[in-house]
Amino acid sequence: MENKISLKQFLEALPKEDLVDLAKNQGMDSPKKLKKIHLVKHLIQVIPSKFKEDFKYLTADELKVFTGEHDEIGGNTSFKIGKEDIGDEEDDFSIPDLLEDMEAGLPMDDFFDALDEVQEEMHSNTPEWLSYLLNHGYAFLTEADEPHIELPSEIYDIYIKQTKEKLDETPDYQDLQKYLIASANIYGVCSYEQLYKVFTKLTESDISLENIHDYVTQFAEKRKKLSANKDYFFHKLLKVEDLVSLINSDIESYYFPTREDINTYSNQLFGQQAMELYNQLKELLLTKTKIEETLTGMLIGYEDAMEEDSIDILFDYEEILDYLPYCLKMGKELNQFTQKLDQLSITFNSANDREKLHSVYLQILEHTRKWPLKGALVSE
Repeated sequence: MENKISLKQFLEALPKEDLVDLAKNQGMDSPKKLKKIHLVKHLIQVIPSKFKEDFKYLTADELKVFTGEHDEIGGNTSFKIGKEDIGDEEDDFSIPDLLEDMEAGLPMDDFFDALDEVQEEMHSNTPEWLSYLLNHGYAFLTEADEPHIELPSEIYDIYIKQTKEKLDETPDYQDLQKYLIASANIYGVCSYEQLYKVFTKLTESDISLENIHDYVTQFAEKRKKLSANKDYFFHKLLKVEDLVSLINSDIESYYFPTREDINTYSNQLFGQQAMELYNQLKELLLTKTKIEETLTGMLIGYEDAMEEDSIDILFDYEEILDYLPYCLKMGKELNQFTQKLDQLSITFNSANDREKLHSVYLQILEHTRKWPLKGALVSE
């Protein structure tokens, strides 16, 4: 991996629109108003400073970039620096109402710009572990047949220094991060006290409950991978209306995970057996179904929708794929999931395909650690 190119050299090679997005991701107000030379000057100062703050909130996969384990990326990776999701701000990704704008005689530029952004997002093959680094100027992707990751010399030097300092630091925050992600996947809603019990017992760490609370709330704020309040942290799949019932559950004690559980659930939402069935179910949805297009009435499958850039169809597939794990983790009955299929006008290629989905769904339910049961299986 090359570590001799300066941050200034990388930034000067970017178009101004990319520099503007980097500046937004780093919290800068109104970067569009600055000239490119001033944007570069600002980012040279702020990116290394923010990297020091972000270091302990980077994921284990992201840190592998700095060790060279993620030096190259296989496949056709496309990436465009974009503005990160920053929560309550105005949604730049919303699509204006096409018919209303046409009737009002308004320019359609905003609509088509938003449509282009949606297509870029859906067709991007950039791995999640790389996207955050690229969007904050901590790493850069070369334009090549085989994409290559390069690090600015200043950022790599900070990584080396922070790594050496971390050897004497307690706790290992990336290890704690693994436990909190696993806890969110197992429990859905988890108290800081429960995470403290699990982490200190399985690692024999002497970290305080206060430090765990502070780390989790900061991680939730910075990384948006989970949500948190003063007493609990919870999975992003959960709906607001679910929180009260899960927090006030009649189940008194949480399932206590093993180290193997932590390793498994820090990387995936389900245990191994359920995960294999879950992947089968997703494949059925993507290869054995079609969705009726609203305007034409045509039935379009996922692959055809990808080829034809049928955004409305792709949105429907995205919606059902988001709803599927939510239903399974919440222990929803099969009929609730099939109602969603009907609502989205999703039809199966054959009756056998539909029956296969029903069968696999019920099998997954048996092997899923459910959030209303505080991580327990029904059999437990």
